[in-house]
Amino acid sequence: MKTKLLLMTMILLLLVPSHLFSQEQKVNQDQKDPQQQLVPQQQQALQQQQGLKRVYEFGLKFIDLNNFGFDFKIGNQKTLYRLALLAVGITSNKFVTTQPDTTIANPKGQTYGVGLRIGMEKRIVLAKNFDLHLGSDVGISYNYTQMDWNVIIYPDSRWSRWELYPAIYINAGLSYQIGEHFIITAELSPSIGYDFGKEKEIYAPSAPNYDITFHRISFGLSTGSASITIAYRLLKTILFKW
Repeated sequence: MKTKLLLMTMILLLLVPSHLFSQEQKVNQDQKDPQQQLVPQQQQALQQQQGLKRVYEFGLKFIDLNNFGFDFKIGNQKTLYRLALLAVGITSNKFVTTQPDTTIANPKGQTYGVGLRIGMEKRIVLAKNFDLHLGSDVGISYNYTQMDWNVIIYPDSRWSRWELYPAIYINAGLSYQIGEHFIITAELSPSIGYDFGKEKEIYAPSAPNYDITFHRISFGLSTGSASITIAYRLLKTILFKW
């Protein structure tokens, strides 16, 4: 009897501590799990606080119906870098004359140009959805014009002109945000630059022709200084990972 009681006591002594240890381990695990679940959430919140809000804008810029450009901007909500392919315009003209005694028969011509600008801008909030843009660009543009006069006595007569214009632009604009993604911007861009090129007029091998090279410095506003841009805006948060 004593032997059986001793065996039962030894079995209880072996089972109870192991059961208590497993219970304690389970309690510790249950207490540890919420903390482990909170750590990633806290890290994510901390990363969001340390994140950078990146702005992307893709725009279509209009100078007039024949001259437009493509605009791309990247940066944050206060400072953006800008790249623009501008003044992509093609114009074709043809004039029909019906007077039999005229010296010019149906002249026609064409004009095209392209420009590239790069710079940066600062944005200042004026009111809800209204921002003021201040910045500057450096750029270069190329324009070419040709007219075929079709003079009756000189059938192959023509006039042509090309010019290259590197310049610095000062930009001031006002934008209005529509909804979450669309922005309309009206902008003025006075410039100072160096304009050079060549002008040529040809009548016939035996007729007097002229070839002029020109250089000039220009400053101020022109018909191409005002523009309206319609842009699509994306806002993305970039998290810092340590």
